[in-house]
Amino acid sequence: MYMFDKIIELSSNWVWWVSQGFAVLGLILIIISMQQKSRISILSWNLAAAVAMFISCCCLWQFSAMILMGVSSVRSVTALIFAIKPDVKKWIFITTNVVLALLIVVLNIVFWNGYLSIFSIIIGIGFIISFAQVKPRNIRLTIVPCRVISVVYYLLMLAPINAAIELTALISAVVGMIRFDFKKKPVVAE
Repeated sequence: MYMFDKIIELSSNWVWWVSQGFAVLGLILIIISMQQKSRISILSWNLAAAVAMFISCCCLWQFSAMILMGVSSVRSVTALIFAIKPDVKKWIFITTNVVLALLIVVLNIVFWNGYLSIFSIIIGIGFIISFAQVKPRNIRLTIVPCRVISVVYYLLMLAPINAAIELTALISAVVGMIRFDFKKKPVVAE
């Protein structure tokens, strides 16, 4: 009952509603991103979703979520840049991802929020690994465990709409995998 009571208490605050509005916008953008065929399209839509989710988390004043989504926004920008410019040296790409992973760990330690910070670190590093993938199939495949952990994280944070977003994003990733990765059309010899 505590969680339900806390959500009722939060819902009387207009800032909570603004945060949930941005969360719904993030949901729509995440669904669109996982239904894209190309890596650049997935990353472009995901960048917009990450920014919407960052604003949502800022409204909630949950530092671990703000760190997670802030670094996710930066990660989305860098992944998109590397996707658009594939001739970038591999060591720069790897170094950038390592720096982002270290950033999420350090910021979560500095702004420690108990077990929520641990979730933030695990999810953040998981998403960095996911969006570092070159093939859209691998992005969708590696993002599934991140989404599952994210659902639990947002439920613990008392953000049910954010949890629903992650659940919907998980379903969208699975649908994208079925549509684009597992149901490949057979090649017809001419």
